[in-house]
Amino acid sequence: MEVAWRAWLAVRRKWARSLTLLFIMCLIFAALISGAVVRKSINELKKTLNRNFHAGFTLRAGRGLIKDGEAQEILKVQGVQKANFQADELLEVPHYKLVEGNDRGVTLDHKEEKQTLVASFISESAEIEEFLNGKYEIVRGRGISEGAENEVLIHEEFATLNQIQVGDEVEVGLYKKKLKLKVVGLFSGKDSQQTFRAEMIENRFLVGIKTLGRLKKNLEYQLVKYLVNDPKRVDEVIGSVKKLGLDWKELNLENNFAKKETIYQTIENVEKLLAKILVGVSVMGILVLGFVLLFWFRGRIHEIGTLLAIGKTKANIFWQMLIELIIIATLCFGPAIFLGNLSAGALTEKIMSEANPDQSGNTTDVVLGRKQLDLLDYLGVYMCGGAVILLAVGGASVSVMRLKPKAILTKMK
Repeated sequence: MEVAWRAWLAVRRKWARSLTLLFIMCLIFAALISGAVVRKSINELKKTLNRNFHAGFTLRAGRGLIKDGEAQEILKVQGVQKANFQADELLEVPHYKLVEGNDRGVTLDHKEEKQTLVASFISESAEIEEFLNGKYEIVRGRGISEGAENEVLIHEEFATLNQIQVGDEVEVGLYKKKLKLKVVGLFSGKDSQQTFRAEMIENRFLVGIKTLGRLKKNLEYQLVKYLVNDPKRVDEVIGSVKKLGLDWKELNLENNFAKKETIYQTIENVEKLLAKILVGVSVMGILVLGFVLLFWFRGRIHEIGTLLAIGKTKANIFWQMLIELIIIATLCFGPAIFLGNLSAGALTEKIMSEANPDQSGNTTDVVLGRKQLDLLDYLGVYMCGGAVILLAVGGASVSVMRLKPKAILTKMK
């Protein structure tokens, strides 16, 4: 108790010295917190991929559309487990406002364009590529599940603009018929590739494919995603599909498993870059803090000698100075949390662009949804920062603490 009290008094009395150490420690903790945010985001993305991603292939329409008969023929191929169909249609939405495009929306007829939006009729929202790679994320409610009918998943910005809650019904028009769709969930995400306001993801409805089946006899799809029973047989199944008598000049087929490997390669690159950054921060923290503490110990030689003269041991003195640093570290941790979270976005963007950039410097394969740290995460960061401080103080104290008490007392003169 006496040691802790002496440490607290030393921190208060030498406020200039304490502020210098507080500033350095704050930067160290902020960098570690930023890294922890990125690492948690990566781990959550990997969990989502492992949970939702299934081996298979995707059939995309060329100049025309994929006929339901063609899609069903592929579904009968041995090794194909199930399919996720997607058909895009224009919905009439006279009662709702569309999210504006902020200079990216192209408007041909503003009055008419505000009356419609694009709806993607799907089998399962979880199998959509953007939900798998983290570009889109369910924020409230749930997604569209297989067999869903008259259910819709909408963007949170559209919901906010029109004051729509999960569980509400929205009234839309399709093929001159009115439909009432129940909102089962809200999702978030951006897509800068869309240009028309009606096509923006903020104005996109995701609806169960069975709803469209009741209104349209001959379904046609923009794409169909097929899942296979055995991941090792993906290439074999694709080979069997290509033997079908379909018009392959108008159809594009791609291996989803190959895309997954690309996504994981990007994540691996991100993890390597993040590890280098965290190691660099730790090493620099030890060196800079150790250099400052070296002069800090030498400047307190008179104080150390006095404590030795009144019977305090070197271990007791070391513990006092370590407690002083722990007090300063605790005081700076609050501001470090703010700075760390503030800079986490910029760090994420930098790492992602370095890991897998396209021509414009943006990562297209993987989008990291930022995750908030919980109490255990912050405790881990504090312990990691404490280890950096312990190594720094241990190295800096050697030059003084290795001396014998008589030598320290002699240096006081």
